[in-house]
Amino acid sequence: MVGKDRPIADILLQTDAIEGSLRVIRRLLLETALDNVLQDLAGSPVETREHLRSTLVALLEHSGRNG
Repeated sequence: MVGKDRPIADILLQTDAIEGSLRVIRRLLLETALDNVLQDLAGSPVETREHLRSTLVALLEHSGRNG
């Protein structure tokens, strides 16, 4: 795009789209890994696992906005 003399606004929109896609992928990977860890807590009550998961997901969302 840069080599084709595209307007900077077009380039910035494309980079924003790429960054957004990468955030989604990162979140999916982290949530999958987290689900695997929580499965290892099989002896824990469901409520404990769900609370831990929601807390960690909230932290990941917060770090994604600041990272």
